[in-house]
Amino acid sequence: MDECCIEKTEAIERLRERQAVTLRLVLLLNAGMFVVELVFGLLAGSVALLADSLDMLGDALVYGFSLYVVAREAREELRSNRTQRSVAADAPRSARP
Repeated sequence: MDECCIEKTEAIERLRERQAVTLRLVLLLNAGMFVVELVFGLLAGSVALLADSLDMLGDALVYGFSLYVVAREAREELRSNRTQRSVAADAPRSARP
């Protein structure tokens, strides 16, 4: 594999790791705010706080789904790389680059 491609692959992996860390942090903060607003909305009888807590829940669900997609992308790429190596190993020597 070309050195340029290896560097780009490593950069993409670092970016994916940073995205996952950021998404986890935002998910935790958002889920925490959902719980806080839900509890205080119920205690205060505030429909506004309850509505905002549901908005926070929606945001948390989106962040959770985004985290799932980032992790799934990494798994699919790993599976693809394994398949490519397996096919290359099975190919006759004359067909290898």
